[in-house]
Amino acid sequence: MRDLDRTWRISPAGKYLIEFDMDHASMKATLLTTVGTGTETNPLQIANKLDLQSLRDRMADGRTTYARLTADIDMQGEGWWPLNSTFYANSTQEGYGKAISLDGQGHIISNLTIADSKENGFEAGFFGALVGSVENLGLYNASVRSSLAQNVGLLAGLLGTDEEAATVAGSYFHGSVVTEGAGTTSASGAVAGVAVNATVENVYANAFVSSDGVMGDFIGIGSPQLTVRHSYSAGKANGSEGTAAIADEQESSVQDFLFFDGENQDEICQTVSQWEGWNENGQVGQGWPLLQWQVERGDHARFCGFGSLGDLNGDGTVDIADAVSVLNIMAEDGFTAAADLNGDGKVDIADFVSILNIMAEQ
Repeated sequence: MRDLDRTWRISPAGKYLIEFDMDHASMKATLLTTVGTGTETNPLQIANKLDLQSLRDRMADGRTTYARLTADIDMQGEGWWPLNSTFYANSTQEGYGKAISLDGQGHIISNLTIADSKENGFEAGFFGALVGSVENLGLYNASVRSSLAQNVGLLAGLLGTDEEAATVAGSYFHGSVVTEGAGTTSASGAVAGVAVNATVENVYANAFVSSDGVMGDFIGIGSPQLTVRHSYSAGKANGSEGTAAIADEQESSVQDFLFFDGENQDEICQTVSQWEGWNENGQVGQGWPLLQWQVERGDHARFCGFGSLGDLNGDGTVDIADAVSVLNIMAEDGFTAAADLNGDGKVDIADFVSILNIMAEQ
């Protein structure tokens, strides 16, 4: 049961997803329709949560599995056991040999939850250890809780291994990482707990991080084999307890990397918007820089992870005060990114109507 959601999920040979529901003493087998074979020329097409859940059993030791997201995937209410995990199937002998090349293609996995497990004392995250690459992916409202795992992050417990490297590019990570009870030697970060051998480029993280061990708003512990460039960390925008982007850099190579310390938001907006791959409007994401593919989706204000859409005064609710703020901006012929709810580059009556619609739906 692994303390997740009392449901076991396996997909033998990637043909069926078999779910054993321990709460209701039932079993359900679903025929998978996943397109692709997982090779470089014929990657797996991950179109829904069943495809995503079956990915674990499609990955094979000693080779790279190629996969692409073809749609956004909402994992609300679903448990998750980390991919490429040493402790998967209660085996400490499995190792980290399952490499992946995952292209999100500008899609978002939302509401991914990795619950606390009293059986996993190793790594917790979307991956146990990421070996290979992840690009053009958003993790929105992801949550990891652990009281035992030593390395914890939204994307992975470990980035790379001594033998194999990891690359993360053009992606963002939003949510919360809470590690309590694992001890002072544990490492937690929004992206990863420990970066063993990795390159991270054009990435931002804005997650709440809390731990009684080593914690960073971006990565807990780095290494001389870690390179980070053209990225930023803004965990404090979501109340993170981290006091540095990488708590223990260990001679990592850090180039053009910014940490939000509570006072340098303008610097981050001005600098990041000049980098290739980022939108030229440094405040397009509720006042923060976003990747170009996020903005091209058109729903970036909702899924960027910086505040609630329409909450202009930051009081946690969308109400008449926010509607008045839009009217005031319109009257002054001004512009504020947070008030541009439809992302069309101006604040007008359409944004005012959007505020009213949000209020009506609350």
